[in-house]
Amino acid sequence: MAKVMMTVRVNEGTPSLKDIQQKFSLTDDEIDHKFGVIEVDPLEHLFTFLVEETAIGKIADADEWKIQGPFSNPKIEPFGLEGDDDN
Repeated sequence: MAKVMMTVRVNEGTPSLKDIQQKFSLTDDEIDHKFGVIEVDPLEHLFTFLVEETAIGKIADADEWKIQGPFSNPKIEPFGLEGDDDN
């Protein structure tokens, strides 16, 4: 299945993956434990996490948490030719 990126804006603190999983009733298979929760903007208290596409319907604004997404999560690969020292 494909994973998508979601963002959550919280009023204060840092949500753990377990916090997110419990808040949105996500199963272990629906959230990416390896990716975890990444802070993307400390001034805005904005964090990102990955979920399976099928779990999008479970994730919505809740209490003091504002959700944005889903966003695509394309694979990032090196740019240019391998071993090319001219770049």
